Amino acid sequence: MLGEQLVGAGLLHPDKLAEAKLHQELTGKDLVEALLTLNLVPERDLLRVLAQHHQLQYLTTEKIRDLKVTDELLDQVKVRVAESMAVMPIRRNPDGTLWLLGNGPIPDEVVERLKRECGAKKVNVILARPASIRAAIRRHYYRDPDAFSQMNDVGMDFEPGATQPAMAAVVVPEEQTLARSDPRENTDPHHLMTAVATSVTTVAPPAPPASSRRDVSGSYTIVEGPTDRQHGVTQAVVLGDGDGEITRKVKLAISDAQQALERENQRLRVALSLSAAMGQIHKLEDVVRELLVALLDLLPADGGALALLGEQGKPILVETLRRDTGSAFQVSATLLAAALGAKVPVVSGNIAADPKWQAEATLIARGVRSVMIAALRSRDGRPCGALYAEARDQNAFGPDASEQLRMVAQVGGAAIDHVNLVLRLEAQSRLRAVHERFLPGQRALAASLASPAFDLRPRSVDGTFLVVRVTPPLRPRSGEAVAQLFQRMEVHVDSVSARIHAHGGLVESVSRGEVSALFGGPESHDHHAESALSAALEIFSLTGSDGRTLPCSMGVASGSMLAGGAGRGGLMQYAVLGEPVELARVLAASAASLDLHASEAVEQTAAGFHKWEPLKAGVALGGELRPAVKLVWR
Repeated sequence: MLGEQLVGAGLLHPDKLAEAKLHQELTGKDLVEALLTLNLVPERDLLRVLAQHHQLQYLTTEKIRDLKVTDELLDQVKVRVAESMAVMPIRRNPDGTLWLLGNGPIPDEVVERLKRECGAKKVNVILARPASIRAAIRRHYYRDPDAFSQMNDVGMDFEPGATQPAMAAVVVPEEQTLARSDPRENTDPHHLMTAVATSVTTVAPPAPPASSRRDVSGSYTIVEGPTDRQHGVTQAVVLGDGDGEITRKVKLAISDAQQALERENQRLRVALSLSAAMGQIHKLEDVVRELLVALLDLLPADGGALALLGEQGKPILVETLRRDTGSAFQVSATLLAAALGAKVPVVSGNIAADPKWQAEATLIARGVRSVMIAALRSRDGRPCGALYAEARDQNAFGPDASEQLRMVAQVGGAAIDHVNLVLRLEAQSRLRAVHERFLPGQRALAASLASPAFDLRPRSVDGTFLVVRVTPPLRPRSGEAVAQLFQRMEVHVDSVSARIHAHGGLVESVSRGEVSALFGGPESHDHHAESALSAALEIFSLTGSDGRTLPCSMGVASGSMLAGGAGRGGLMQYAVLGEPVELARVLAASAASLDLHASEAVEQTAAGFHKWEPLKAGVALGGELRPAVKLVWR
């Protein structure tokens, strides 16, 4: 019909229409692309005729190339929906109207589906050539900057030159062309953009030469003679019956190969789109839902289900989705077992007549006739679930549907592996966060991975024990909720623990904002007292400057202690016992806010680096007075 309309409008010669149809048969393209590929009709004129026929507006490739499409709109119309329907969303009005590029009017059921999935109140279509729609999908969904440059250079209006085959071109001078440009250019009601008058070439189609005429029931091929090449004259050579049969077989072979290639490309595009969507999802329930939606998008199924298996190989989750939004259903255990034992999808086109499934009375009672199920497999090939599709029609699932299900199952298995990995990493991260308060980073990581962080056997350690105590005691401020108080305490503990770790200390305990740490253990070193004092001074310097560290008092004592614990990894319980531990706690309790009291052993070790003042009364420990000093640091 399109060809006849173009001929009737004087835009195409009948012989050229026959040439375009032959090209269409040989390449498998639609007539629109065949006409544009052969440069027989300008794109603008071709779209104008189509738009008048369908009563639509239209956009040329040049205008489509310059369109800007928001990511929000692309998220609303999924790429697999755009590709399966051959549409490209370009705009959404505030009133909910969705504008799409399409190659013709959209069926009512497709419009209703778009309204339902995208929340649109109205769907309007703007006519565009199919190749331009595909290029726009590649550019905006797949971020391909060369999508339009990969099209044939027929996306813009062109000027047929004097070398067009079998047509003598009469070139009209540019000044004449501009003076009497086509009045439709600026008055066409179907064109969405303002037309611009440009110079054109007027083509006068002559009658075809006698040598090119043929019997409509025969076959011919287009050849160029050596003497006619410079004149661009194309002749038709009549083929014999044998040659015609060979031509027919070649065309069929080319068509079959192109269809197979297109099906494979379509599968790859859908797999890429689905994989990209799955990579952004980190929750199992969202993965299940997305896979079921994809299943119903791609297959002629009335319902779909996804079953996940537990460690014993039994279903622990069965999620279903139906087109008619009906009630949930169960997946047959027999079908599930068959899928898990097969390497390819299990398909039945008539389950009532299939001897293998005649026992499936529940399916037959629900009116199901066609079923298809494929196993979901993890990276190591172990089955972790199954994808199931059913339909009320007989033989609803052909080889293409089986291949689509296999592809979705492969993507689904990888997506479930990805979610499980994320869940494991999140659990390790939470465990590591707990350990980081008590251990330096490397040891915390080892503990979170359930590896021995260090030797936990109790052993004697010559080190220094530091106690950081919030002074005055932590209490709620006026009108402060308990949750806010707890948050302030958590921030303070994190800040203090970070400084302790930075100087090689090990947090031994945390209690109500009080942090105790051991320096010099589990691996002993000679600079434990200096490391403890350096950490203490940094904590003092942070008080009031970063808003995280609370005012505190500190006690430091050195000597021999027993340090160790039991368990492994995340179950580790570490403790330090000895007189320096008790003395450090007493010293911290005796100090005022922003003061540090230390034992005599600490003063002797660090006398050359710091200034000290003796505490006249000392401190009492176990009924005895012990000498103590105060650090002069301000």
